[in-house]
Amino acid sequence: MTHTFEDLVEKYKNDSNGLRNDVLMTETCLNCCSGDLVENEFENSMLFSCFDCDIEWVHYKCFKCDQDIDSRDSKNPICDTCKLPKCECGGCGCGHQKEIDLTYRKYFGYDFDDFISVGSYCDWCGEPASYSDEAFELCENCSDQYRGTQ
Repeated sequence: MTHTFEDLVEKYKNDSNGLRNDVLMTETCLNCCSGDLVENEFENSMLFSCFDCDIEWVHYKCFKCDQDIDSRDSKNPICDTCKLPKCECGGCGCGHQKEIDLTYRKYFGYDFDDFISVGSYCDWCGEPASYSDEAFELCENCSDQYRGTQ
């Protein structure tokens, strides 16, 4: 029996165990099956955001054993302390906060804790959003620019 791409997506929606090891699925949104993604690469990790449905996930190599970790995989629960998904070996971002924060600051301009605690991000620059209307979610700086052009 031949399995289609949709069968694979449905399989991981029903049981996400093993998703972290499936290279094709790393860059596929399980929510809407889209491959139209924003890939924000940083150090040993990749933050994916789906253009079509705004779902976000993290895929990275374990700091401890170098295995793949995916925040959508049932075998990679989120660590209560560092907020990154944990590897089966127990490795996560704990003890690596300095590298993680430096990386987030370098690529996004803010710390990882700020990223985790915010529910939405600016559509223009990616910073935590503080303004929302029917068209955009914007940070304070971009919101001021947007309102100034209306």
